[in-house]
Amino acid sequence: MRRWRKNLLDAGVSPVTVAKAYRLLKAIFNTAVDDGLIRRNPCRIKGAGMERSPERPVLTIGQVYALAEATGPRYRALVLLAVLGSLRWGELAALRRCDTGNVLAAGAGANLRELMDRMGHVTARAAMVYLHGSDERQQAIVDVLSRQTAAQLGRSGRQPSGTQRARRRRPAS
Repeated sequence: MRRWRKNLLDAGVSPVTVAKAYRLLKAIFNTAVDDGLIRRNPCRIKGAGMERSPERPVLTIGQVYALAEATGPRYRALVLLAVLGSLRWGELAALRRCDTGNVLAAGAGANLRELMDRMGHVTARAAMVYLHGSDERQQAIVDVLSRQTAAQLGRSGRQPSGTQRARRRRPAS
């Protein structure tokens, strides 16, 4: 098993693909053990079935429209539907009028239940496969929290910090 896995990795097969292949092989061998065909599953490499893939980059709205412009008029709508609708090729080919996308809906504030309804998913796990984080969204969250904090402090009167209060109580030396 170790040699098979190493050969795949050395041949340039991506670690994510190797992990998926290993999990499938392990499941097949588990069935063989359950059926009494073999005594022990040979897939015993710790962590070999774990995927460690980074978060996918997400284009900004400006980048999406620049890409659509660069592709020309024939494919502009296809690019916009694919990206703004979070669609893969198979989904684009089968697209119907009643179908929608969710990355932008999530960015606009849709909650998980609303996103699940839009996608037709019944489990949060299925919906989470299609949602991706972005640095821009993290910054937007921080900006909203900063505005809310400033507004609250402005209404109630800003309180001095503990250090500022301590300095006021004792004379400077």
